[in-house]
Amino acid sequence: MERSVEYRVEAKLSNHKYMTLVHDNRGHSATMDLPKNMGGHNTGTGPLEFLSEALAGCTIITFQMIAIQSGVKINDMKVLVKAKKGKQTLENAKIRVIVDSECDKETLQGILEKTEQMCPVSAIFEKAGITRETKLIIEKRDVFCE
Repeated sequence: MERSVEYRVEAKLSNHKYMTLVHDNRGHSATMDLPKNMGGHNTGTGPLEFLSEALAGCTIITFQMIAIQSGVKINDMKVLVKAKKGKQTLENAKIRVIVDSECDKETLQGILEKTEQMCPVSAIFEKAGITRETKLIIEKRDVFCE
């Protein structure tokens, strides 16, 4: 049985036109704003960018959780999300999961498939009808910036 979790967030308009300060009940904060070409001050990430960031972060966290449970060591990892906005909201997202691991590609692909099924943000994208195209890329550590 899944346990119910409640998330509490407060957003407060700052003294700038669209700049918004967002706080959660665990003590974390973020600044949201619009880019200058949309009338904002560009002091923070926009709401749709936050969704893309949430997808990238959730993908890494979920992938790592499954890898640890499977006994697979991940040396390094990054996720790139390129999301396209349609008329009102996001329409699609191209996701590149770049992994450095000694594990074979088939095992890593299986972890990625489980990740897409278990990541709650991915589920939100799916329920919202935002198409996702995910690709696994295996790279060794020397290609990552130190």
